[in-house]
Amino acid sequence: MSILHKLGAFLSLSRGERRLLAQAWAVLLEAWLRLHLLPFRHVLAWAGQVRQGASQPADHANSPAIDDVERAVRRAAGHHWVPVRCLVRSLAMQRLLGQRGLKADLRIGVRKEHGMVQAHAWVEFWGRPVGEEEAAVVRFARLAASDGAVEAGVLRSLARL
Repeated sequence: MSILHKLGAFLSLSRGERRLLAQAWAVLLEAWLRLHLLPFRHVLAWAGQVRQGASQPADHANSPAIDDVERAVRRAAGHHWVPVRCLVRSLAMQRLLGQRGLKADLRIGVRKEHGMVQAHAWVEFWGRPVGEEEAAVVRFARLAASDGAVEAGVLRSLARL
């Protein structure tokens, strides 16, 4: 896709969509930098912040903001110059949802397939995966210690997948 075609597609978006796409691009970069430079507990705290005073939507699973954020993060990730894997994408999505007052949960899971260990990160809102098929994430066993923390070494490895 040529740069002019990409620019035309960007300009065809509404002002709000362009703003959210730019914000998603910036938050993806920030998530990637934080993941590589800071202790993971600090990254989790940053991503998990929720704006106070905002009310949860009446129909929690069908909030338009969730779909808008998911679409913007997916689009921005596809045109980024840092490697955007599932963990970076999920951290950014959790952060953007939190900025809209929507509490989302980061999930990390592993599975063994064909003798290889695979890991995946995703976001859930009210127990439902955001931007993921339920069937795709149930195949992963969730990683969590008794205090909810996940080993930093495992997560750094996941960032490279």
